[in-house]
Amino acid sequence: MPTERKATQALQASALGQLALSDAIEATLAGKMDPVAALAAATEAAGALRVSRPGGGAHAPPPEQPPRVARPPRSQPVGDAKQNEALSEASRRLAVQRERPSRLRWSASRATHVHRTGLSSASVLCAVSLVCLSACARSTLSERPRVLWFGGDVHFGLDGGAALEGLSLDGPLVVNLEGPISRAPRASRADALFNPPDAAKRLAAARVIAAGVDNNHALDDGPAGVAFTNATLRAVGIEPLGATSSPVPMLQVDLSRGVPAELRAQLEVHRPTVLLLHVLAPPLYLPEPPLREAVELAVSQRVPAVLAHGSHALGAVERRGDTVIAWGLGNLAFDCACTTEDEGLLVRLELEPQRVTRATVAPVRAGLQGRAVRLPDDASADLALLESLGSRLHQKTATRADW
Repeated sequence: MPTERKATQALQASALGQLALSDAIEATLAGKMDPVAALAAATEAAGALRVSRPGGGAHAPPPEQPPRVARPPRSQPVGDAKQNEALSEASRRLAVQRERPSRLRWSASRATHVHRTGLSSASVLCAVSLVCLSACARSTLSERPRVLWFGGDVHFGLDGGAALEGLSLDGPLVVNLEGPISRAPRASRADALFNPPDAAKRLAAARVIAAGVDNNHALDDGPAGVAFTNATLRAVGIEPLGATSSPVPMLQVDLSRGVPAELRAQLEVHRPTVLLLHVLAPPLYLPEPPLREAVELAVSQRVPAVLAHGSHALGAVERRGDTVIAWGLGNLAFDCACTTEDEGLLVRLELEPQRVTRATVAPVRAGLQGRAVRLPDDASADLALLESLGSRLHQKTATRADW
């Protein structure tokens, strides 16, 4: 009788071990379990498989004459009620798993194969560890904050096509594109801006992934120009803003006619991680009332990042609760005599879903009238200007600072 009980307990341990191992592998592959927790569960499961086999340890030699214990009749209750209930539950869940599609069924069948072939718990742990480490790597990559850079106003004109070529950043870039892309070269003037036919390729070469087109110059070439600009940008992998959900939810809103009545509804529908506000205002360091109103609304809706451009002047940066705000990015590259402001800002955001984990500002010298944009070796004067405007900067270097 003690021998029968011992054999039954071994069978129970094996079944439960298989089940736990199966659950750990399946949950890890499906992304439902933390890989570290899965590895711990697999370790415990492998221990159950180890103790269920004659000989004890993973490296213990098998006995010369393994005892053969007859399986008790199915009608005969063996062990106490709790043990029988646990064994029945384990058997039921394993049976359910075997009915699932092959990818999920792999874990249960593999665990059963491990027990039947007598593979060591070390082998089990080796296999499961590889699965868990692989999941760990995937998890780390997916959870790593996404780095995006944001620049101000860009207009290539006839001579500014190379303005962004020397810009080297550690992540993709989002800009505000002033003026439609034309089918043939056209001269620009203050009230009508036209980008050259190769503007989209120029932007793509600078790693621009999204370009704001919802601004006061959007209709300078009429509705057909809007359609052509959007199609040309998308043809090279650049998303025109408007609104997009890739790579993160972003929304650009034009405030040139005041704050749109539907702005609150837009924020509730799109739930942007980054809200870009385009203003029509003189190049002043202090924001105009429509921009203040829109920012207040965005803060009340807990938008993680709010960045403004369009005045061609830089502005202060600040935090309000969990919202980071840049009141003016200024010019980035502009080939038009209509602006002479060469002070601009690049903003670097480290983003997680609906959260900014780090915000950095880097002053730039805008590329005006065909010159290339430049990151100065010493931007201390620009950073001091930002602080005089109320920005609370930290982690300052000669070229950038966090806020």
